Amino acid sequence: DWAPFDRCPVDAPAMLAADGVNTIAACIASSSATGSITLGKSVVSTGHTDLQLGVVQRADGTASLVAPPEGALTADPAEIPGGLLGLMCPSGIPLISGICRQLTDNNLNRVTATIEPAGAPRDFNMSAAFSTGEPILTIPVRIHLKNPFLGDKCYIGTTANPVLLKPQNVTAPTLSLQRFGADGTPNDDEGEMGRYTFDGADQGDATFAVPGASGCGAGLLDWAVNLKTGLPSAAGKNSV
Repeated sequence: DWAPFDRCPVDAPAMLAADGVNTIAACIASSSATGSITLGKSVVSTGHTDLQLGVVQRADGTASLVAPPEGALTADPAEIPGGLLGLMCPSGIPLISGICRQLTDNNLNRVTATIEPAGAPRDFNMSAAFSTGEPILTIPVRIHLKNPFLGDKCYIGTTANPVLLKPQNVTAPTLSLQRFGADGTPNDDEGEMGRYTFDGADQGDATFAVPGASGCGAGLLDWAVNLKTGLPSAAGKNSV
């Protein structure tokens, strides 16, 4: 079953150039059905997330990561509890209180947050996938907040100042190996290719800092979002 690797950048030049001896190309996939993220004073339940990468391992032990063109990480939008009412209201500021009075329509109140790539993953440590308590890699991300009043460019974190997630195994995974022939069919006895599966581990990170929001309501509502959610938030006060 190769479905977990459907976004692996197998056609990227660096992957195609691997000779199988001095450089070995592999695909990495990690998915989670549910989770949660705490940013400052806000706690949001997350849906399905999917991380896929190519990795080129060299004979000297070093490795390079290759992200898909659309970015390594994809995630389902998550609903902010309470919507815009919970994010900015109540407020004694006329601009904000005027918005709060209009939030009787659920579509106007609804706020979604989507984790998006904000740079290329780095610092990959393959051995950390076998163990617990060690960062497996660094993933730069930003969180896209969407609401009619916030506009389409409201983000927590930017490509210049991203949130740097460093997930690690909190519980140990179950390890299995399956081998495949060159044509992709299972062949446990003589298969040239192999797939390691690390299953059942809980992953998390509580080391990252979170910058303030930007671009919300053309920038006019940044301070309101930051005030209510407690952003920016220093490292150690956030978790995923």
